[in-house]
Amino acid sequence: MMFVLNMKIRKKHIIPIVIVIISAVVLFLIVFSSGDDAPHDSATCDEAGKYSLVAQTVGGECGFLKQFGYEVNADSRKCETVTIPSVFNETYEEYNALQKKIGLDLEAFKGRKAQKITYMLENSDERYAVILTLNGRVIGAHLTNGEYGDVNKPLI
Repeated sequence: MMFVLNMKIRKKHIIPIVIVIISAVVLFLIVFSSGDDAPHDSATCDEAGKYSLVAQTVGGECGFLKQFGYEVNADSRKCETVTIPSVFNETYEEYNALQKKIGLDLEAFKGRKAQKITYMLENSDERYAVILTLNGRVIGAHLTNGEYGDVNKPLI
C-alpha cells in the first residue's frame, strides 16, 4: 500500500513557515549552547585537589582564597570590570597557562566582561591576590606583589 501526499504551498504561506523554522533553529541554538561557557562550581588541580569556585559575595571571595591558605584583609577589596580579550596575545597565552596550572582555563570566556577583584594578603610573601569572577564564579586567579611589570604567580 502506498500513500502519496500532495500539498500545495501558496506564496503567502512561505514567509510564516520560514519564520517558524528560523525561530526553532535559533531557540535550539540558545538552549543547547548557553551552558558550554558558563563558569563551573569547582575545579581540580594536582596541588590542591578539588576546590570551590563559588564567590558570589565578599565572604565567598575571601573563602575562595582561604582554600589555598591565604588570609585577606576584606576591607582592602578593590573591584573593576575587565574584558577578557577575544584574541589572546602572547601575554594572555602565558596568563592562561598560569590559570591552567590550577585547573582553570579562560578560553571559554574570550570577549566576556568579568570582575577583577584584588585583596591585600596578610600572610604571604606576595602583597596581593587577584581573582577574576563571572556570574559569582572564579574563572581566574593569581598572586602579585603589585609592582608594574612583575610576573604574576599561581595561587599554589
